[in-house]
Amino acid sequence: MEPSRCQMNYVFHLIRKDDWDSIRRLLQKDRAIATATMTMKNNIKTTVLHQAITSKGDLKVRAIIMKTILENAPEAAKIRNGYRSLPLHVICQRNTKIKSEIKEQLIYQLIDAYPQALTQTGGVGGRTPIHIAFTDYISPDLARDMIERGKAATFMKDKNGWLPIHVAVSRHCSPRKLSMLLNANPESLHARTGDGKTILALAEKKATKSHPNFALISEIKQQFDSSTRVKEESLNDNAGCDMHHYAIQTTGKPKAEAAELLLNFSKQTSPDNVDDFEHYPRHQVVTPPKIPAPVPFYPSLPPPHVLHHPVHHHPGYYGPPYASHHVPHHPPRRDPHYEPHYEPHHGPHHEPHH
Repeated sequence: MEPSRCQMNYVFHLIRKDDWDSIRRLLQKDRAIATATMTMKNNIKTTVLHQAITSKGDLKVRAIIMKTILENAPEAAKIRNGYRSLPLHVICQRNTKIKSEIKEQLIYQLIDAYPQALTQTGGVGGRTPIHIAFTDYISPDLARDMIERGKAATFMKDKNGWLPIHVAVSRHCSPRKLSMLLNANPESLHARTGDGKTILALAEKKATKSHPNFALISEIKQQFDSSTRVKEESLNDNAGCDMHHYAIQTTGKPKAEAAELLLNFSKQTSPDNVDDFEHYPRHQVVTPPKIPAPVPFYPSLPPPHVLHHPVHHHPGYYGPPYASHHVPHHPPRRDPHYEPHYEPHHGPHHEPHH
């Protein structure tokens, strides 16, 4: 039978008083209290398990209550609070007042009770438990187990576009944990956050005097270098496969004969057959390229109607060889050594006008 609202209000009152001994006795009497929800003063729903994780009361008693709930009512691990957070989201936060050893034991219990929680988002930031776990220090063993059991979460982004590897790098994770995340999701090495930051940029930006991130930055750069080499080798392999495919398609011969043709071609074009001076295979007849004759440069000429202007052909005109088409405003100068030639006419002689 589900507890009444009045009964759950009384349970919440005991939680506020940190009276966990009384709550433990109530849970022994009524197992349904573990899966019932309560409403806090801010109208946010919660459960006893959520409150036991975030409380600041006696840790020993709280740890016993949490273990008892997960043993007797494991379905409590599937209930979300008013912030859409599962108990696993809440316990992975770094502000919980729980010792690391007890905290990791409870995390394992929550994962065993509800393994699908590792790949579910929750909370205001829309993060998975793996996102949240890397905001705090967790042991390498727990990090490895969470990544292996919730590998899909390494591909999931929160509301800000952050993968778990972005969170881990921003919180000064060790190179060992970085390798775990990269092994699960190799493409995350080049992934960017919502505002365009890579893991290398985050590691350099978040470095402080107490956490200079020297080893982390060095490991990221090594991963970048190795990733670049792998891509280059892959491109070379693909180029060889394409040439082999081309040999088969163009020759129409079986694979063995096409491979032999490809091998002969590679021998002919190998560095051993290349001349030291001419840089081409010795057996190949190379025709030197034809160099086009230089195009002579001619100054731009004026248009014909300007070139043949009568003023330019006047015997006494001393202008430039290709004058503009404008007729000069002043009369042309006369050559002092020029003697005009007069031809006889059948009328009165007169000097030609210039």
